[in-house]
Amino acid sequence: MQQFTAETSSISEVTRRKIFDYLTINRISWSGRREELDFLASLYDLRKMPSTDYRRPQYPTAYEDIHKHRVMNDDWGGHYWVFTDSRFNLLWCPDEDFLKFFCEMLHPTSWVDARPKFSWEEPETQESETKEVFKLQVALNSYLIVDGWEIYVDSYISEEPLFSFRVVTAKNVPLENVKVLTEKIDSAYIARQISRLSENVDKDPEAALGASKEFLETLCKHIIKERGGIIPPGADFGELNSTARDLLNLLPQNIDNGKLGNQSMKKVLGGVGSILSGITELRNLYGTGHGKDSQAVGVTATQAHLIVGLTASLGKFLFEVHTNVAQ
Repeated sequence: MQQFTAETSSISEVTRRKIFDYLTINRISWSGRREELDFLASLYDLRKMPSTDYRRPQYPTAYEDIHKHRVMNDDWGGHYWVFTDSRFNLLWCPDEDFLKFFCEMLHPTSWVDARPKFSWEEPETQESETKEVFKLQVALNSYLIVDGWEIYVDSYISEEPLFSFRVVTAKNVPLENVKVLTEKIDSAYIARQISRLSENVDKDPEAALGASKEFLETLCKHIIKERGGIIPPGADFGELNSTARDLLNLLPQNIDNGKLGNQSMKKVLGGVGSILSGITELRNLYGTGHGKDSQAVGVTATQAHLIVGLTASLGKFLFEVHTNVAQ
């Protein structure tokens, strides 16, 4: 994990309040399955922090104070009191402390998923079986990216993800543009695919290629279903992206030749089809999910960044056309 100084504070009050509002409005528990005291004790030495209760001899530290007002009485106005408690200072604390709080929120002791496990390339029919924690990770990142940060999967414990945080470099930025789709599509599966793109583009380019194809395929299926189209059993990615683009009037043959500039637009749309086909071919050659020749060289991280950037841009474009046409 990257090292940061305690003085680092680039995440603005506006961003922090937006995150607090998102969690509050959507009734997402910051402590998850854990008791509030247990969660906070994993980050802070509560017995060395002051009490706010006037009966200091009876409730001398933050631990007794919180137990009294959140466990025994519950008289602090609800679960989200921690966001405004000056002792934790989440609104103004250094970035590292702020981000540690939310990585702890995503910890498997808070987000335990008892549903069946699937391999890295789980069947797409198991969309409902993926973890909501990845969707929450992407939602948090959609706010943090504005100030140059992201939460990512750093390692695993007992097959469950452990999260950390890092500064977002310029090459990560194109992918952030597509993360807002998870809030609109409301799919934990597509959120997980976006997380895979972000996590693997440097450390495992072949996995990023596989995730690129899966993301675009899932998006095309979503568009086809929402627009009343039919997905034939066993349809491959070529059929899916052609059907989706046809429903959106984005195939070259959908363009009227009589209007100025339409010949050029046909070339652009033809290029979109070529890019989509190219991503599929690269995934079949080098991506995960297919056996490869022992002499296969694979792709570099630089090439993977190009593919992931194109995937993000095309995905965002297709979804925006879909939503605009639907209005």
